Amino acid sequence: MLSSDVVSRRELFQEGARLPEELSRLLFLEPVLAGRRVLEVGARSDAVARFLIDLGATRVVCASDDKDRIETLRAENDLDRVDFRVVRPGVLPGDDGAFDLVVDFTLAEALAAGQTFRLTDIARLLSEDGFAVTALSNAGTRGLPHLFGADAGAPAIAADAHS
Repeated sequence: MLSSDVVSRRELFQEGARLPEELSRLLFLEPVLAGRRVLEVGARSDAVARFLIDLGATRVVCASDDKDRIETLRAENDLDRVDFRVVRPGVLPGDDGAFDLVVDFTLAEALAAGQTFRLTDIARLLSEDGFAVTALSNAGTRGLPHLFGADAGAPAIAADAHS
């Protein structure tokens, strides 16, 4: 979360719950990250980039369609091997084959919003031996809200009152 942002308690909780979940998804990549060039799509802070650099990535580009966030990240960041780019309408940043790994945990939401260019752009940006990582939320699981105190006895999916 950016220090200049004013956030509600709910937003802070969501950000605090999101980040450990995303970082744990990436931890399994440690054995293959050394020397890789990474694009993080949907960046909200520099936390994922810092984590990827610590795991051995050579370069990380954080991309977001939020121009103000990117400008703030650029101004507040001092990481040598991290760059921040704005996602222009219909185009992810980078040259063909520029990345060995594309991380996009916002892909499902983007596709649901009609941003189908993301699929072809991810393929365009990946090197010959590159790969992409994404994740889908599962409505059938309790998820992190239950870990942080939601009713543990509540069903994972609410039953339909009309069934």
